[in-house]
Amino acid sequence: MNTRVLLAAAASAALALTSVGIPAASAGTHPASTSKSAAKVRTITARGNEAAFTTPSGNITCDMTVVKRGRADVRCDITNRTWKVKKPRTCEVDYGHALYLFGGRGVILCAGDTALGTAALSNRSATRWFSAKRDVVVRTHGMRRAGLRYGTALKLADTTCVSTKTGVTCTNTKRHGFFLSKGSYRTW
Repeated sequence: MNTRVLLAAAASAALALTSVGIPAASAGTHPASTSKSAAKVRTITARGNEAAFTTPSGNITCDMTVVKRGRADVRCDITNRTWKVKKPRTCEVDYGHALYLFGGRGVILCAGDTALGTAALSNRSATRWFSAKRDVVVRTHGMRRAGLRYGTALKLADTTCVSTKTGVTCTNTKRHGFFLSKGSYRTW
């Protein structure tokens, strides 16, 4: 079944659920903008219509896709997490393993697939941004994947994702986004 079709059902069900274990963010505040290391973040601007990466730990993989001129959506999947979320009745497949930002606020995605393979180095359209001299190759799930070093941001169109040791923060220019880590998540 098409992920975008499932997204519509998940979006309406997930809008009411915004956080687990941590307080909701006020507008514009998230881990990347409140830490002292935010000034040290190096930004890589991706070209083309897609960009994907895996964190150096291999636990989070994100896929960014341009959906219309100047606007990109992002989906991040997590392999291991300690937080739990109740699956809505409207979701007939997996729930809680992925967050999605599609212009509005970030939501938990109801999906029967995964984004793990999108960051495979063999997927040149999504890993065009990657440089073996600058970035790290992550070997997980039988794949060599494009690893976005901690302290580095990847930008595609209006969306930016920052990889840190504490998790991944993805935001767009409308100040919507999400934070995802093994221990918690947050959407705004």
